[in-house]
Amino acid sequence: MKGTPASPQCGFSRQACHLLDEHKIKYDYFDVLADENIREQLKKYS
Repeated sequence: MKGTPASPQCGFSRQACHLLDEHKIKYDYFDVLADENIREQLKKYS
């Protein structure tokens, strides 16, 4: 996701967190904005 669950940095991340929290689903996260290499690789993948 972009950001953290407490501070999502895009609308898609915000919506995903909201839905998961609303349904009390536990989840982990990784802030792709914190790692340039991961972000670039995800662009190639998606």
